[in-house]
Amino acid sequence: MPSQEQELAQLEAQLRYHDQLYYAEAEPEIPDSQYDELRERYIALAEELGVDEELRYSRTLGDDHSEGFKRVRHDVPMLSLEKGYNLEDLQRFAKGLGRLLERDEVFSYVVEPKIDGMSVGLRYEKGRLVQAVTRGNGVEGDDITAQVQASAAVPQRLQSIKSGMVEIRGELYLPHDAFE
Repeated sequence: MPSQEQELAQLEAQLRYHDQLYYAEAEPEIPDSQYDELRERYIALAEELGVDEELRYSRTLGDDHSEGFKRVRHDVPMLSLEKGYNLEDLQRFAKGLGRLLERDEVFSYVVEPKIDGMSVGLRYEKGRLVQAVTRGNGVEGDDITAQVQASAAVPQRLQSIKSGMVEIRGELYLPHDAFE
């Protein structure tokens, strides 16, 4: 049986391996829930062993950069959403949101199955789509404006926006029937 230190090293190696598959190769081998279990075990074991935060393996947001695309810096970092697998996760999220908003009110929920696509920021100026950028590493992403415009996946104009700038962030995905 491996020691706790050996287990921690094994968990780190597994996390690095799966991060490479997921973020660099877009070929994950395990479901997100299984990955999250590995990460949670790693964090718990690192805590138990008293490993300094700076010495721990911590995956930052993956970078989805593709060669040939211009890099664009996000005005505001584009962060990843927290995952939730059960009611307790949802309640913990709502409690944190309440603290953030400085409110004690009860929140209503709309829960939908996860759709895994490409996170993008769409910038509209005077109602016209002028830029589409992937999440990238959260600080900068790839400019995919031409591809998004050609795909007609999003509105090219927002009729209700007559002046100023608005950025809409969301997930672009390709349904199975469109892929076929």
